[in-house]
Amino acid sequence: GNVAIIRGGNHEAAVNRTDGAKRVIAEYPDMKVIAEDSGEWFREPGLRVAENILTAHGDAINAFFCNNDEMALGALIAIDNLGMGDKGIVVTGVDGVYEGRESIKQGRLAATVYQDPIEQGKGAVEYAVRIARGEKLPQEAVLKVNLITKDNVDEFINR
Repeated sequence: GNVAIIRGGNHEAAVNRTDGAKRVIAEYPDMKVIAEDSGEWFREPGLRVAENILTAHGDAINAFFCNNDEMALGALIAIDNLGMGDKGIVVTGVDGVYEGRESIKQGRLAATVYQDPIEQGKGAVEYAVRIARGEKLPQEAVLKVNLITKDNVDEFINR
């Protein structure tokens, strides 16, 4: 289907999340990105961007990939505001914030990626120690993240 991307802006996290999504979408010949704009990491701008995309592309939009849950929640509001709740538009986010997890539990948000602050902090300290020891490190550090869907949301709901 056709995907719209609501990115956070132009800094590293937004660029990496957006590029990663585009790489995966490109692996599926029946999927393509047909719209992209910045929701500035916040719900209200994300809502406005989603409304603009839905107004411009109408029924052509099958999914929104949003760089964070706040913008994803804004996209859900836009879908409701435009009376498109019955169109089956899939909305996903990133960060795994509590309200996003609750939205998944309610059957609204399709998925989010849980950014585990404990694991991120642990990884950062481990890398700092290795740097202090003069160890050579890889160019990128990849930390484990968890995809949250309706099938496993209960495991994450109280984190």
